[in-house]
Amino acid sequence: MFSIFLLLGGLTVVPAAQAWGCKGHYITALVAEKHINPNAWAIITQILDAGPIDPNLSRYCKETAGDPFADSSTWADDERSINPSTGRWHFMDIPRGAAPGDISQYCPQTNGCVTKAIADQLALLRDPNTPAAVRADALRYVIHFIGDLHQPLHTTSNNDRGGNCVPVEFFGKPPSETNRQSESFQPNLHAIWDTNILAQFAGDRTTQQLADELDAKFKNQIPSWQSGSLDPKAWAWEGHEVAERAVYGSLPNKVAIEPPREVSSCADDDHIAMRMLNLNETLADEYENAAAPVIQEQLTKAGIRLATILNDLWPQFSADRSARSLRKKRSAFVSRSLTPSPLPEHTATLALQMLPADCRQTVPALSLDRIAPQLRHKQISVSAASVWCCAHRWKQNAPSLA
Repeated sequence: MFSIFLLLGGLTVVPAAQAWGCKGHYITALVAEKHINPNAWAIITQILDAGPIDPNLSRYCKETAGDPFADSSTWADDERSINPSTGRWHFMDIPRGAAPGDISQYCPQTNGCVTKAIADQLALLRDPNTPAAVRADALRYVIHFIGDLHQPLHTTSNNDRGGNCVPVEFFGKPPSETNRQSESFQPNLHAIWDTNILAQFAGDRTTQQLADELDAKFKNQIPSWQSGSLDPKAWAWEGHEVAERAVYGSLPNKVAIEPPREVSSCADDDHIAMRMLNLNETLADEYENAAAPVIQEQLTKAGIRLATILNDLWPQFSADRSARSLRKKRSAFVSRSLTPSPLPEHTATLALQMLPADCRQTVPALSLDRIAPQLRHKQISVSAASVWCCAHRWKQNAPSLA
């Protein structure tokens, strides 16, 4: 059980749309790592090694998470400063009061949203023709966006830019205007859900310690999350309901549902930030104690679902099943060439890199045009490469197996 640690210093402030901040994204990635199968982890490692983060990229999170997978979890926020067109990929504005149903209408066709971004990046990961650098970026986007999707205010709007236009006093720190033209304030509702409440219950724990504790705390719920829906749209609606219940529903002064309209700053919608400021939302122990368990669950759930979707992409290979299959087909491997159509050179090279080390040293790259059916069907994986490797050995050693 988490105990509550109050920070004596000032509140942590991060860019408004950076869901969970550095620590939250790291926790989600570190929880995921505990549940990624060995086959998927081997492929993830190869992808990130082949397309590392540009060392010249300015990183907002100065303290890295310790490994490339967790470090990748915050990359998308840094990349957004270089490529602003990806900004809308981080959230989905489902209006408060929306009826359950198809939420595709809240994902603009022109610049997309977080659910479409996840689907698009997963498609790039499935495509064997995706260049190494693009593949690595796609993986980093998936790691980050699944975290974003579980921050409830990234799937909700009340014409308030996901709570960014709701000034709040938090543990005695009153809201102050940070931009007069846009009527922006800190602290605000979005910021405290991103970082401040997390900082309150984190205390001096490391992100690894927090990930370990959360994984243990929710061990009974994890199986149901692993067997649940893998549809990001379902997760978005779930997050929207969490926002209504736990984010807005727990405020001491109730915020009315605004008729949906487009806003580009907190000065829009008849100066929504100024109207929200007049509510004098004062948040402390009661609100924090209600919100902290929700944030802990959302961070853990994001990590479990991230691992599950990557395991679904690259399933664990069953050694027993493969051995039975190979024994059954041994005569076929010995008697005929393994396959009809050659692979493109870059795909063959990737497959070669995925072979087990002892096999990779003995198998010439050009012979990869004779590849197992799994590879021919573009499901490039360590397991498929291993199947072909074993088949190659069988054929080479046929006389001794006779």
